Amino acid sequence: MQMLISSSTPFRGRGQSGSAVTSVLETAEVSSFLPLANSTDTAEQIFGTFAVTVLSLEIQWPTFGMMTSQSGPAAFVLFLFVMRVCAGTGKLYVKSLTSQGTQITHVTTDARDRVTVPSSAELTLTCTGDDVSPVTYFLYKGTPNRGNMLVPTNRNPLTYIIPNVSFPNDSNVVYGCESWQGGGFSMTLVVLAPPVVTHAPDAKFPLGLGSNITLECSAYGNPDPSISFLLGEQIVTPASFAMVENTTVDTRTVHLVKGRMEATISSIEFYGNYTCLVNNTQGKWTGSTIVRPLVKPRIDSEGLTGPITVVKVGTKLSLTCSASGDPLPRIVWILPRGASNASYNVTNQNQMIISRLEMNSASYEDNGNYSCVAMTGQFFQDRAGTAVKVVGQPDSPTNVTVSNVTSTTALIAFVLGFDGRLPILHSTIQWTQVASSQSRPIEIDGSTNFAVLDHLRPFSVYNVVIFSTNSIGKSSNSATVVFTTDTAGMTSCIVIV
Repeated sequence: MQMLISSSTPFRGRGQSGSAVTSVLETAEVSSFLPLANSTDTAEQIFGTFAVTVLSLEIQWPTFGMMTSQSGPAAFVLFLFVMRVCAGTGKLYVKSLTSQGTQITHVTTDARDRVTVPSSAELTLTCTGDDVSPVTYFLYKGTPNRGNMLVPTNRNPLTYIIPNVSFPNDSNVVYGCESWQGGGFSMTLVVLAPPVVTHAPDAKFPLGLGSNITLECSAYGNPDPSISFLLGEQIVTPASFAMVENTTVDTRTVHLVKGRMEATISSIEFYGNYTCLVNNTQGKWTGSTIVRPLVKPRIDSEGLTGPITVVKVGTKLSLTCSASGDPLPRIVWILPRGASNASYNVTNQNQMIISRLEMNSASYEDNGNYSCVAMTGQFFQDRAGTAVKVVGQPDSPTNVTVSNVTSTTALIAFVLGFDGRLPILHSTIQWTQVASSQSRPIEIDGSTNFAVLDHLRPFSVYNVVIFSTNSIGKSSNSATVVFTTDTAGMTSCIVIV
């Protein structure tokens, strides 16, 4: 700043002490004057009430690009006043109390001072001066102007407490103590912080030989952390590499350190506990993941009921498939083309996966081969199967006929019904003489479809029904056939009911 004072005649004014001053001044220059004043401040706001009765006063403010003019007889007195009050120099005392109870005090003596404190410390800033003149000071954060005052008063000393210094919000922030007339010191606060991890190693599925493994860690802190990877207690080879990039945390820019490890599992020595170690002078962080060998899926030999599963038509069909592996495989069922309406229930138990296939009412269409496939990815699988045979009672015989009837014999023929997918053990021809209700069954081989009835009474009416039997049970009766034996020289009468 330049202060230019000019006058053509002697003048008289009254300074701060009240003494009389007489002089003639051509020009005077004052450097670094009042850098804190705003362009709208008047002389009274800056200096307090001061009598100005003579001279023409012109002040140039190079910092703010402002010029102020003042007329009156006391410009020289004002100059002496300015020269005196500019002597005040503020000192900033910084006291930090760490979480461990350690107290550190620092006095700023250089504008380039950097004060380092640990995060979570309590910080006390004291702004004062050792001047004998009545100088007032202000404590600021950032740049020295009124908008950044931390304590809105003009007392001496000024104290401001930051109860919990944090990183990165409070780091690389400037704090200062200056007199209102522009003298003082500032410092840059540097906050140390242990690593903050933003990305930890992912949980790894079991991997097979020849698989690639990739581990990543990211963290920031102050100072920048280092990142390394260990397998057990040994540094991994090939070694990890790291890169640093800027990132934003709570609107502040910090260095984000990214570590990455890549390896190929070429032998069983690569399996084990991998640890990401993040470390700086303020602390460390570790995160681990276990890389296990891949165990191919294996279906329990007792999981299915056997190579053939027999179920009665209309009853519940239930198949169970259990498999093990690491990781646990998934189970897929392959059904015959006509099968439908199956439901599935999957549970994990004792490091095994158990899948149950159920059909509430089996039908003959559900007959066929059922396969259980345990899969890990697309390359590893195990398979087991069973042939489901849906069986039932045989259908009743059809097309019953009576022929070659005599007075004492008759030939009975029929067509066997559906066997229920089981061999027919036998068929039974049940005949009854209507007049006497005398009944007699004839059992024939299951593969036979005819029989001769003998020992019949001449000219008698008989009823005939037939049913077949397999291992499940017997069929319903066939349609009833009625016939009459003949007498000598007569033809019989046959009625089918």
